[in-house]
Amino acid sequence: MPTRNLSIMFTDIQGFTQRTSASTRDAMNKMMSKHAQLLIPVFHYFDGTIVKTIGDAFLVYFPSPTDAVLCGVTIQEVLRQHNDGKPTDERLDVRVAINVGDVELVDGDIMGEPVNIAARLEGIAEAGEVYFTEAVYQTMNRREAPSAEVGEKTFKGIPHPIRVFKVIDEPGSDLAERLSKSVSLTNDGPLIEGIRDQLLSAEETDTRPRKWWLAAAAAVIAVVVFLAYPSQRDQQLSDARALAAQRNYINALALINTTIIANPADTELQADALEYARSHLNALVEKELADKALEWLRDALTKHAYLDSLRPQVAVLDARIVVKQSIRGNSFVPFYELADRYPNDTEGLYTAAQLLEGKFFTYMPVWLYHKVLERGAYNDNQHIFDYCVKVFNVMQHYTSLELCHNIHERYFTGEATAWSLNALESGSAAEVHHAHQTLVNLKHAEANSTYYTALKNLVEGKQLEEAMQVFASETNQKRREHILALHQEVADKYPRFFMAENTKNEILENKQKLAASWQ
Repeated sequence: MPTRNLSIMFTDIQGFTQRTSASTRDAMNKMMSKHAQLLIPVFHYFDGTIVKTIGDAFLVYFPSPTDAVLCGVTIQEVLRQHNDGKPTDERLDVRVAINVGDVELVDGDIMGEPVNIAARLEGIAEAGEVYFTEAVYQTMNRREAPSAEVGEKTFKGIPHPIRVFKVIDEPGSDLAERLSKSVSLTNDGPLIEGIRDQLLSAEETDTRPRKWWLAAAAAVIAVVVFLAYPSQRDQQLSDARALAAQRNYINALALINTTIIANPADTELQADALEYARSHLNALVEKELADKALEWLRDALTKHAYLDSLRPQVAVLDARIVVKQSIRGNSFVPFYELADRYPNDTEGLYTAAQLLEGKFFTYMPVWLYHKVLERGAYNDNQHIFDYCVKVFNVMQHYTSLELCHNIHERYFTGEATAWSLNALESGSAAEVHHAHQTLVNLKHAEANSTYYTALKNLVEGKQLEEAMQVFASETNQKRREHILALHQEVADKYPRFFMAENTKNEILENKQKLAASWQ
């Protein structure tokens, strides 16, 4: 399998395990998000490729050992600025370890002894320091990062001792001055400017003789590198997608955001950011953490204009919270307040209605659906129409029934007419009642049909003798079967239809007479 000579970096947060056991899940999520927001832009500034995240650790590789070391010291400068004045529980103290050697790239991962040595070296590195091996020391540009030898170390699984070095970054040194001038923090993460320019300027002050062919060779190498490696934007996008594939949406968002800052008009980047944000919100909702999702979204919307299309989700998440609280408290009031809080919202109200179905009285889901339709949305939604049919069959709450009639007749006139005519031919007793009422309200000609009027009187227990005369002359077999079934259903569901006992008996007798006469 082909190999590449690369510089491998491991980073991790000192004391992460202890902090995890002593912190809430929300606090840990915020810490990990901040960790990614601070480190990922630095990796990419120095052309680092993120291989994977392992808990609080990053595994990254670089084509250049000098870039890897300078990335390490830049990380520590970023964290120094972040930690300045912070309480202990908000500090991020990170260890950085670097090794170089031939490694194998397999399915997006890297393998080989150089990786194992880097991982072992991370275990002994100190927070705030950049440790690296002798192999790095021998191949890097040592003028750019003064170093000191830590000593020989023996690592488990490595058959030979390793000489270890660390960067000397003392306050007031040239390196410290360069870093403080080149690194600044913003709400969106670190901004890094000029470090590489300074390196170039330093090289140009070197008075050693240079040949013209060195410049030509450098130009050729630059072309080869340009052709062989993806752009920084493409690499960052690829890394963000790899993180998202691992369901690490927070880190993917942190990375893609740094890329968008450099490419503010890039619609592909913005589309990916939206996808990661939606996935992050969905993941929190799946864990029943709608409150955390709402808090995160409100904060993100204030920072990132490209997430503006997610603004309707504020009402949706709020609706989920209200549903959960209201079911527990058995109260309608929070839903009225929700509708007032978002006067133009339809998505949140529709979500609340769906979540309430089967868990609350029928009135509130119907009221919410009605409010959504009033606001001009979902007027072709079959689910709302079908839910009202279910409410007709329940006959639980008069106001619910009245609202469902209004929904059918105002927003689904064609569907309501078709359903009514079908229900009068084969529907349940409750459906016959509401179907006839719908036709009356719509002023449909069939509302005056002698046969349909007789069906309506039957299910309401009225004018049974006149209805009996109409049914007796019926010759259609399907209608006969429906008539007999309705007689039995009305009698079985007594006293649901508020009939007197003698009315129930009359209905059963009429059924027997009709069945006998049709034989």
